[in-house]
Formats: sequence, structure tokens, C-alpha cells
Amino acid sequence: MPETIEARQRVLDYKDENKISYEQLAIMTGYSKPEIHKALTGKSQTPYSNKIILKLIQMFGLA
Repeated sequence: MPETIEARQRVLDYKDENKISYEQLAIMTGYSKPEIHKALTGKSQTPYSNKIILKLIQMFGLA
């Protein structure tokens, strides 16, 4: 889903800038580490993955 590329990149940039691990994201969101990793790397582009990305954008105020 091409429309999520920019959103994924925003979250990845924020994650890297703030030195947040996938494990920390899993603890913060309640999603599993593999689910978050697949969503943010684009390996999974399902509606469920989009929900994860949206939650992270809302949590970090990246909208």
C-alpha cells in the first residue's frame, strides 16, 4: 500500500532519532515486536499493519 510509505518512514525516523527499539515499541503499544517490525519495514501491508502504523503516529504526534 503505497500510501503508507511516508507514514512508515516518519515513524522509523522518529524511532531512530529517539533511539527507541522495536521491543520498546511493543511494550508501549501492546503489539508484538515481530508485528511492529513487519509493519514498519513494509513486509506486511495489511489493514492490521496499517492500524499499527496509525497507532504509532498518534502516540508520537507525527500526524
